[in-house]
Amino acid sequence: MNLTTTGIPGLDAQIGGFPLGSTILFLSEPCNATSIFAEQFAAGGILKNEKVFYCSLERPAGEIRRNIGQMESMSAEKAGAAEIIDMYSDGGRHHSGGKKAEKKSALGEIERLVSAGRMKAPYRFILESISTVLMESEQEGVISLIEKIARSGRKSGGVNLILMTKNMHGIQMEYTAKHLADGVLEIGLERRGFGVYPYIMITKLRGIKESTKMLLYRETDKGLWLESTKRVF
Repeated sequence: MNLTTTGIPGLDAQIGGFPLGSTILFLSEPCNATSIFAEQFAAGGILKNEKVFYCSLERPAGEIRRNIGQMESMSAEKAGAAEIIDMYSDGGRHHSGGKKAEKKSALGEIERLVSAGRMKAPYRFILESISTVLMESEQEGVISLIEKIARSGRKSGGVNLILMTKNMHGIQMEYTAKHLADGVLEIGLERRGFGVYPYIMITKLRGIKESTKMLLYRETDKGLWLESTKRVF
């Protein structure tokens, strides 16, 4: 099984990395950790000289590029290696070069990117987030998009990360996305007494034995820090 870094040392220590060719679904309630995880994943790819495609519907390209650079204290030139498809700015569709494209549906433009044959291994693709696509598109079309992204990863050996907000689109859509993904990670909060314990739970990761884990994390200036031991609540 060939693996590539998740971009988070503590997570790599637990599972060894993400299998090449896999599509990972990252589910969470609205929180900072979601975007931090995606930026660390992108930074990990840049440091391994993988081509990084970051498709953002929720934040401007400049913010994402700046945060990626801060994760590993990399130069602006190095952080600039990521190709950020900005579908957020001014409600239009832009590429990181700054050229404004004609406004189109996010679903259609992402499908064209995936089908264009430009994403060739070693690469990683981040979609932030499928929830925004679902807000403007029918579920059937979004399910088809997830299938296309997953097929592209398996065929080329790249790794895809799809972000999704929990409890926003109905249980059937959520479970369908989990079914189609090769891996599922979820952010959660365990409340005990006056304490709150944020954790990442791995519920599915094809190709990795005994992958189900619950790992405590905390946010730092350098991204998410995960404990190296498994906790039992």
